[in-house]
Order: sequence, then structure tokens, then C-alpha cells
Amino acid sequence: TESSVETVLLTAYGAFAGDDSSIPVHSEVAEEPALDAALSAGPTDEEAFGDVLAEGDDAEVSLAEPAIADRALVQYTGGTTGLPKGCVHTHWNVLFKAQTTAQVRRYGSEDVLLGTMPLFHVAGKQRYCDALAATGCHTVLLARYTPEAVMAAVDAYDVTSSWLAVPAAREIVDHPAIDRYDLESLSDRRDCTNCSSFG
Repeated sequence: TESSVETVLLTAYGAFAGDDSSIPVHSEVAEEPALDAALSAGPTDEEAFGDVLAEGDDAEVSLAEPAIADRALVQYTGGTTGLPKGCVHTHWNVLFKAQTTAQVRRYGSEDVLLGTMPLFHVAGKQRYCDALAATGCHTVLLARYTPEAVMAAVDAYDVTSSWLAVPAAREIVDHPAIDRYDLESLSDRRDCTNCSSFG
């Protein structure tokens, strides 16, 4: 089908990071020919996302009324088996997964979720962004994972659910300072917290 997209905005974390950030900039990660080709095939009339944000209310925005089957976003895979691949999600996909995630995980308005996975990954977006909107619960987002940050956040905000990869969960369980933190809120509403092996 023909696309109605007129403007594509490109940005990267590195554009918003300070000079001392550990986030790689494009020049450090674009050595693979396939990635260079994909980036060079992008729009020729690029507009920096920071410039669009700076325009604020003066920016002209014209949005069509979306249909439930329309494409809502392209979310990229983690790249475990190669370069990340773009996966197209419709509005229906996003709403369905938000509701089913909330229902399967038994999230409710009294929940406090701890977001340890990045929102650009489907796991983070689905659990700490979409499910939040579907249930009215709260989310605490970590800018960067460390076992200490997870334990401190659970203790400080009475987190009732988090989704951790197995190595992260193991790192917390085996942490020498675990007794300094109150982690009981994780089992206040259910018998366990969520864990996934991924790769």
C-alpha cells in the first residue's frame, strides 16, 4: 500500500548525550556495510529531532485520523542474530499487547512497575509503557541497569513487579548487599516476579 508519510525524523541517543557519555555515536557503530547502506537509503530532507523539539508549538503538524489496522510504529529487534530488524506494529498490535500483557501479568492500578529494560525494545515498551497506559499503574524507569539501582528502586518505591533477564535476577539474588534492601513489595500482589531468559 502507498504510504502517506511525508517527513521522517532521525535521531539517536548520542545526539542527546554529553561528551562523557558511554552511549556510542553513529560513527562508532556504523562500520558494517549493511548498516551504512540502510542509513544512506534514508530520507534526503532529514531534520534533526532536536531541532523539531526546539520549534515547540510553532511546528506545523498535520495528523491523519488513524485506523486500527494502520501502522503505528516500527520497533527494532535486539540484533541477537545480526543487525536489528524493523518490525512493523499496527495500532491494533500495540493495544492488544498492552491489554493482554496487563491481563496476563495481573497488573492493576495499585501496581508499581520497575522498568529495567529499554523502552526501544519490545519488552520494555510493552511492559513499562503500553501496559501502564492500559491499567493506570505507575512505572519507575531506570536510565541504566545496575543491581544496586534495582534493589534501591524496589525499596524506595514499593515496586510490585519488574521484568528481569535471568543474569540480572541472578546478580541481584547473589548480591552481597541484598539484605540492606527491603524487596518484599515484589511479592505483595503475586507469588513471584517476572523473569525471562531471552538470548
